[in-house]
Amino acid sequence: MMSGATLKVTNKDAGWDALKDRVLKLSTPGAFTLVGVQGQQAAAAHREAAPMTVVDLAVVHEFGAVIRTSRGNEIVIPQRSFIRATIDEHAPKLQRTASALGQGVLIGKFQTGQALELLGQQGVGLIKQRIADGIAPRNAESTIARKGSSTPLVDTGQLRGAITHRVEGG
Repeated sequence: MMSGATLKVTNKDAGWDALKDRVLKLSTPGAFTLVGVQGQQAAAAHREAAPMTVVDLAVVHEFGAVIRTSRGNEIVIPQRSFIRATIDEHAPKLQRTASALGQGVLIGKFQTGQALELLGQQGVGLIKQRIADGIAPRNAESTIARKGSSTPLVDTGQLRGAITHRVEGG
C-alpha cells in the first residue's frame, strides 16, 4: 500500500434511492380505496321511498330486510348482494390488479394515488356489471308489473349511479 495515496469513490445511485423511497411509501399505512354507495348520491332521497335515501336502499338490498308498511303489512326484500358478492367473486382478479399496480408504483410508473384510483375504478365497474347482469332472486311479479322489468336493482339507475370510489390517504 502506498503511503499518502488517496482513494476516490464515486457513488452512482442509478435510481436506488428513489426505489427505496417508493418502497417506504408503499409500506406506510393509510392509503386505500373505498368502493360502494357513498357521497352526495348516497345521501340523496330515493325517488320512490322517501324518506329512504339511496344508501338505505343499498343496505336493504345488500343484506335483505323485512319492511312493515303503514298499513301493517310486511314486505320481505331478499338479500341481493351486489357489493360483497362482487368483491368475493372477483377477489383473485382484484388481487392480481393490486399486485400489478403495486409493481407499477415500485418502478415509478404510477403514484400510489393513481394506482388506487385505477383499482377503485375496476371495483366500481365490476359491481355495476353485476347489477346489469341481474342478481338472483328474480323480482316479485308485483315489482315487475310496477317497474316493467324483471331485472333486480335496475329501475331508474339511481342506485347504480351512486356506486363510486374514492381514494383516501394516497
